[in-house]
Amino acid sequence: MGLIMDVAADRISGSPASLFERISGAWSTWRAERARRLQLLRELESLSPRELTEFAICRSDFPAIMRGTYRP
Repeated sequence: MGLIMDVAADRISGSPASLFERISGAWSTWRAERARRLQLLRELESLSPRELTEFAICRSDFPAIMRGTYRP
């Protein structure tokens, strides 16, 4: 197993610790983005039908809004 890690470390251009830090950072970023999107979804779901009409959106638009592909 040590040989595999040495070869992988040579290919990655960094120590296994730095690889772990990069993966950990990416994971944290993904989780923060996911939490932000879930918060946005909760806020959208709390809007009344009248408020949705004022924004010219409907509940079926929520998935596109969450993906960032919504175009009015």
